[in-house]
Amino acid sequence: MGVNNQLQDALAAGAQEFLARAQLGVDVSVPVYALLVPSADEVERQASRILERVQVSQDIRPSRARLTRTQETCTLVTSSGIRALAFYASGYVTIQTPLKGHQHFISARETDVNPSELIRAAEGLMERLAPAANLMHPEPPAFEKTRFEKLWQIKGTSVLPEQPNQAQPVVTSRAVGAFRRNVHGLSVFGPASIFIKFAASSQLDSLGMDWRPLRAATPLASTPIVPPDRAAARLAEELSLERMESEGPIDGYTPEWVRLGYLSLPKRRTQALLQPVWVTLLRAKSSPHAVNGTLDRLIAVPASTTPLEPISRYAPGPDGSSIRRRAPSAGFRQPVSIERGLAPVDPVRMSGEGIGAKPAQNPSIADPSAEDSIPPNTELGKR
Repeated sequence: MGVNNQLQDALAAGAQEFLARAQLGVDVSVPVYALLVPSADEVERQASRILERVQVSQDIRPSRARLTRTQETCTLVTSSGIRALAFYASGYVTIQTPLKGHQHFISARETDVNPSELIRAAEGLMERLAPAANLMHPEPPAFEKTRFEKLWQIKGTSVLPEQPNQAQPVVTSRAVGAFRRNVHGLSVFGPASIFIKFAASSQLDSLGMDWRPLRAATPLASTPIVPPDRAAARLAEELSLERMESEGPIDGYTPEWVRLGYLSLPKRRTQALLQPVWVTLLRAKSSPHAVNGTLDRLIAVPASTTPLEPISRYAPGPDGSSIRRRAPSAGFRQPVSIERGLAPVDPVRMSGEGIGAKPAQNPSIADPSAEDSIPPNTELGKR
């Protein structure tokens, strides 16, 4: 299946626009970091500590949790019904409170909801939950930041049997605040780094944390990035491979944005490196309900000029097989060689923010906006 030239040109233009907006040249170098790959015991201990901190934040006396294990996950449940689910491959943790879906609606009328107040509530909850979140990233270096990214509202309505032609008022049952991790001003794409789902009066419904900590604040190396035209070719080829799997066309997409950033792999995959990637959000031209199944796609490809750790679902694993979305968690647990082909860190070129071609006085090279936002549970290849 060939790559659509019009799509590839649009991707290249999007990448070039990002570099221009961030005041970066095509010869920019980006740091590469080693990530901590936790053991199963470390994942369980961390999940237990996070669960305890969440109970404290909710004014609940911490209680001993019951632990159950599967091959990929562990689950801890307290006597109060709060549940933690952690993934051994990544350390990704979700917390679910016993709050019922039909309880504590935010508003009985859609028109009564003020999004600004919900954002403030999400940020307030984030502050209350900071002790729990800090367990995922204790004492992060100054170049790591967390910013609020997007608010979602969960709404619903109903129809009474005695009034089948008259819908009841739309109610807002829950809100979800998503927060994005930034490294040197570059977004770490993937699921929301932290999401908080809450009900009325800022009552916690659930939260999730996808934060793979750096092994050290000092980068392993800096790597040049591929220019926009090569980035576009890689993105288009990745989309082509994906659409071949689903037997759909590749000419039904238009790129909404193209960004340079980092990437957190799906929660069932281990990850040894935080490396630069080119990411695009591709909007489907047809309806999401089209017969060919065309949906929006989030595509990421390596931005480095030399091969590092594979990130593609179609890259060969250690046994030569392809890595699918639900690949075994041991997919990249093998040690990864990263020195070959990487440029050593040059303290002269490296600014205070770590990006080689960026003036030190500008603390952020990315300029994300609300339109860059990604739903909390988005994984590569689907939206």
